[in-house]
Amino acid sequence: MKEPEIPPDEEQRLASLRSLQILDTPREERFDRITRMAARLFDVPIALVTLVDASRQWFKSTQGLTLSETQRSISFCGHTILGRDIFVVPDSKEDPRFSDNPLVTGPPFLRFYAGCPLSGPDGRNLGTLCIIDNRPRQMTEADLKALKDLADLVQDELSNLTLSRTNALLSALQKENGERKRVEEALQRFQFSMEHAPDAVFFMTREAGFSYVNEQACRSLGYTRDELLNLKLWDIDPIYPKERWEQVWAQLLEDKTDSVHLETLHRRKDGLVFPVEVSAEHLWLGNDEFHVAFVRDISERKRAEEALREAEARVRLALQAGRIGTWDWNMETGKIVWSRGHEELWGMAPGAFKGTYKDFEGRIHPEDREGVERALALAIVERRTLRDKFRIVWPDGSIHWIAAQGEPFFDEEGKPVRMIGVVRDITEQQRAEDEVVLLQTILLAVGESPTLPAALYVAMEKICEATGWEIGQAWIPQPDGKTLACSPTWYRREGCFEKLRWMSREMTLLPGEGLPGIAFSTKQPVWVQDLSQAENCSRAPAATEAGLKSGFAVPVLAADQVVAVLEWYISESRREDERLIRLVSALASQLGVVVGRKRSEEALSAEKNRLAVTLRSIGDGVIATDTEGKIVLMNKVAEGLTGTNQEEALGRPLNEIFSISDERTRQALENPVTRVLQTGRTVTPANPTVLISRDGSERIISDSAAPIRDQKGEIIGTILVFRNITDEKKREEDLLRMSKLEAVGLLAGGIAHDFNNIVTAILGNLSLIKTELGPAHRFYRHLEDAETASLRARDLSHQLLTFSKGGAPIKKTLRINHLLEHSIQFALRGSNVHPAFYISDALWPVDIDEGQISQVLHNLVINAQQAMPEGGTLQVRAENYIATGTEKRLPIPAGRYIHLSVRDFGIGIKKAHLDKIFDPYFTTKQKGSGFGLSTSYSIVKKHDGHMTVDSELGKGSTFSIYLPASSKEIEPPATTEAPLRGKGKILVMDDEKSVRRVLGEMLRFLGYEVGFAEDGSGAIARYGEAKGAARPFDLIIMDLTIPGEIGGKEALQKLLAVDPDVKAIVSSGYSNDPIMADYAQYGFKGVMAKPYKLEDLSKILHKVMTDKGR
Repeated sequence: MKEPEIPPDEEQRLASLRSLQILDTPREERFDRITRMAARLFDVPIALVTLVDASRQWFKSTQGLTLSETQRSISFCGHTILGRDIFVVPDSKEDPRFSDNPLVTGPPFLRFYAGCPLSGPDGRNLGTLCIIDNRPRQMTEADLKALKDLADLVQDELSNLTLSRTNALLSALQKENGERKRVEEALQRFQFSMEHAPDAVFFMTREAGFSYVNEQACRSLGYTRDELLNLKLWDIDPIYPKERWEQVWAQLLEDKTDSVHLETLHRRKDGLVFPVEVSAEHLWLGNDEFHVAFVRDISERKRAEEALREAEARVRLALQAGRIGTWDWNMETGKIVWSRGHEELWGMAPGAFKGTYKDFEGRIHPEDREGVERALALAIVERRTLRDKFRIVWPDGSIHWIAAQGEPFFDEEGKPVRMIGVVRDITEQQRAEDEVVLLQTILLAVGESPTLPAALYVAMEKICEATGWEIGQAWIPQPDGKTLACSPTWYRREGCFEKLRWMSREMTLLPGEGLPGIAFSTKQPVWVQDLSQAENCSRAPAATEAGLKSGFAVPVLAADQVVAVLEWYISESRREDERLIRLVSALASQLGVVVGRKRSEEALSAEKNRLAVTLRSIGDGVIATDTEGKIVLMNKVAEGLTGTNQEEALGRPLNEIFSISDERTRQALENPVTRVLQTGRTVTPANPTVLISRDGSERIISDSAAPIRDQKGEIIGTILVFRNITDEKKREEDLLRMSKLEAVGLLAGGIAHDFNNIVTAILGNLSLIKTELGPAHRFYRHLEDAETASLRARDLSHQLLTFSKGGAPIKKTLRINHLLEHSIQFALRGSNVHPAFYISDALWPVDIDEGQISQVLHNLVINAQQAMPEGGTLQVRAENYIATGTEKRLPIPAGRYIHLSVRDFGIGIKKAHLDKIFDPYFTTKQKGSGFGLSTSYSIVKKHDGHMTVDSELGKGSTFSIYLPASSKEIEPPATTEAPLRGKGKILVMDDEKSVRRVLGEMLRFLGYEVGFAEDGSGAIARYGEAKGAARPFDLIIMDLTIPGEIGGKEALQKLLAVDPDVKAIVSSGYSNDPIMADYAQYGFKGVMAKPYKLEDLSKILHKVMTDKGR
């Protein structure tokens, strides 16, 4: 946390603050009004007026906070007063200056802060107007301007404090007017106050001249004091020319007015005109008559007022655009004020509302008045927001729906004094909701109907009752599919329609004939407003005779086939009603479902049988429950994953069988079926979960639960599907881990390559010097130490190269027994940890890079030593292992493996760290690099093996390695021999000058003639020239990688095209490059990994030069 700095003028700032005499004074409405406005304007829970004292910040006004002060050292406002601009902290938790501040980590849990500085009479910052929220947010330019405007209002009120005290001083002067000496003393005090007043002060004579002006008056107008004293009022005030001033003075004398308060304009010396507020007193001092005027620049206040007017205008326009009305109910006076928009929503002319509760109540629908009164009473009693909807009656008698919302306000004694709110017209919305309820009611009744005729009757009855249509009939397609016949089922609400009914029953309609025929042929609704004008309708005369005037028909479809047509008639002439058409079309759609229901029921039985077979066959676990969450079905996979068979599980609550926890936090999770039953929606957890089986074993699963609904759409149970993704998750983690290792390898490979070139020069020169001096020389031992150090440096570079992208071990076939014992004992030499070997005598051979596997063992021993600082036993086991390919924790193919394990009895590893233990740079040790285990993991993977870890805190860890067994013959062990001399001509290609030089010296020492090339192009040229001169090179030693030029691989391919018998040895600092591991495939006759000793060089040269078969 960063504490606020102390301003350099802190002493003067505190003096200015205390001169206001405001600290620890009671709250005042003039300041509370502004903080309330700020809280509402910015929609924040907290708004404050703060004053920053020596060691605290004190709150003059608070909204949303009960504290009266806090320490300055943790205050945000302490930072705000250091500048002139608004200080904003969008998100305190993301800001390092405040993320650990007690006001952020504890109450009021501050996340957002914006503060505008407030200054004193001398311009020094004394405090702030600030707004605070407990969620992050951003301030727009408009927000910043609005906050500044509100701060200016606070600034004005602070200035009023000084003005009030000055007025009080003037009053004292008037009372002492008769006592000269006391007047003079008061005048001295008065003059001091005037000079330090934040407002401009003018003493004006009757002639409008100035007998005294203070320093602020000079600053505000841009004149010197002498210049001002020689001016008249009309020189600085364009509103009061000489004639008007004389009239005003005379009127003041006539009215005996002692005080004047007005707003006017002042003109600066540079001509700039600005608004001011003037408070003047008429005084007598002895025989001297004058006015003392206190003048304040109100430019900022005017701008704030203008901004407020604009904001109010925007709100007013927004309310008009949204058809929202506002209301304000004064409970003390009973007066209710409605906005113009409110009156429009209630169908009233502007100004028609009388503003009384009685007038308001009288416009509410009689059936809803009691409910509105109850809602108002509850909002007041429970001090909560009013939310209600009710019907109102317009002056024209029409019924409309209104949604009202209001907020009650209370005085300090808790008495309700006011309620303010908004209303909006929801007539269309309510009508739509009523139609939905009607449709749901009809559909429910239709869905329960056992037969098609019963369903048709319900539909016709409900539509007639709800809409006022008088008769409904149904028409059914005949078996030929080309005609319609009237159904015996019909409905009549009222009236006499026997002739129409008889005529309909005796008729058969063709497609396109009458309303039913048109609906049948088009599969669309049809409406006729005037039946007497209906075309191709033989029943129209009978309908007209019965007094019917309008009609419509709607087809009932099932699988896109018309299975019935419904028609309705009414004795009123009605225009086409789209809403009614939509309603009845939806109903017709449900009727089609009823028709198809029987077909579905017939297919359902067969489907159930198929489902049972499917559930038993699929690879996912499936559990079905009833609406109480009790198990009703469970397939074989679910039985295996939960450890409970279906017979045991039936009727039991799901959470007794299906126990899950969060994969990361290990906290128990609510089972998804519970959430499905609560929400009625499909639930799929975002993260994989852990399923805990009956025997305590754990599996990572992905699961999803969904509701099972019947034909009515009602939930009758749930289905839970889950799949074991433990192996999949393990493979993903392995892939992620390998991708991290490869990324590190890009950097490590480059470093190791350059490092190996350097060590090559060092090791080569050491080999030459050792050979020259001999073992008897007194420095020979030092050279051996240097050589040993170089070889250790080589081992370090090999460790880095393990990460190289595409790097591969240089393998040979051997039994690992000796390497295992030697590496472990060497690593534990001088340690208080002792090995215990359990190695099978019949271990299969393996194809490994001895150096890399030795490095793996060395890294594991180091970890074990650090895990057992007090010493102990390290168990090392090696045995043959046959993998079946089905092991869940071993993503390795089936086959023969060597299983190595290294077990310590140390502190163990936390379970949360096990998944990251092989990640590069991950370590739990203070001085660890996080490199050793990731290196080991990479080496094992590049040997086509796998590495795992098991650990328990306080009991130790076991690292296991699985290496593929080899079917090759075991290579004989290498023997140490003296350098082998030879003869011939050798070309050295290497871009490193130091490498070329030392390699040349080593080759000459061994008896060879040497030529050099810096890159592949140069090597090709030198080889061609030598061959053309009949002095060819017998061998080329080629660097594999030449930055920016042709390397060894490309150069050799070009040389082989010219001379298929060319002999070449590949040499590289990238000792783990795939080409180095399989050099013969690329045409090379031998390989030398940098760095190398003289003895190693002589052996490979002798082998390649003397091998006639190569």
